[in-house]
Amino acid sequence: KCGDGILVGNEQCDDGNTNNTDGCSNLCRIQPGFKCTTPGLPCTATVCGDNNKEGLEECDDNNNAPYDGCYQCLKEPSCPAANYGTTAGCVATCGDGVKYPSEVCDDGNTINGDGCNSTCTAVEDGFTCTAGGALPRL
Repeated sequence: KCGDGILVGNEQCDDGNTNNTDGCSNLCRIQPGFKCTTPGLPCTATVCGDNNKEGLEECDDNNNAPYDGCYQCLKEPSCPAANYGTTAGCVATCGDGVKYPSEVCDDGNTINGDGCNSTCTAVEDGFTCTAGGALPRL
């Protein structure tokens, strides 16, 4: 049961309560900007740009420069800077939230159990995906 301080099933975290603003949601999902390392204990804040990938950070390359594959601790497609706002010349990066023809799905992360598997090669059982038409987030 979410909020009991015991991490089981598909819970990403369980800090022992159902407070929806403390890093572990009332659905036992880690919230952006937090890491939850020990079940039953409070979650703590993450620091983007410290070269330490934590919590929901998809990457942390010790900077916040765009066009290098990691921007604001989120994966980004590898794109030439001259093509900003388009997908021209871009290379797929699983977890960037942009579905390229080489990917079956891309839900914006590399977490299993939330619809698209961690390698963007399969829609998971019980889920369906629809095209969103998103452009790279830079």
